[in-house]
Amino acid sequence: MKRFLVLGGLLFSASPALADDVLFLECKTTTRAVFTEIKTQKLIKEETKEETLFLKIDLANNRFMSHKDSQWDEAQMTGRSLKANLNKNKNGLSLNGTLEIEINPPGQLSSEVDFIAWMIATKVNMNGHCNEVNQSVFDAAK
Repeated sequence: MKRFLVLGGLLFSASPALADDVLFLECKTTTRAVFTEIKTQKLIKEETKEETLFLKIDLANNRFMSHKDSQWDEAQMTGRSLKANLNKNKNGLSLNGTLEIEINPPGQLSSEVDFIAWMIATKVNMNGHCNEVNQSVFDAAK
């Protein structure tokens, strides 16, 4: 009987982030961007920087958003990870890429995205590691 009480206690003490089928992540990432002029294929510059990305993942509705965005992006959820195809064409900006994040438990993040804007192509590779945080951390980052 005690085992059932302990198991029940563990089930009901799940983190508040998962209680509403929403997961909040803080991801420490390394981002590498390569900028190329489309017409000449001339390398303009390369940049590498360390960043922190905050994500809100709606597990029930298969969608996510970053702290930098106010719109949801669609995703596929498997038992262990989130996968998304990112495709947008808006105001002269074309974006195509992929994102994959281990969410159960939180872990590795990887993304490859190609941007085209104003005759410049940018290839962005992002890799990092994510940890679960509370909603207040996500809200503070916005």
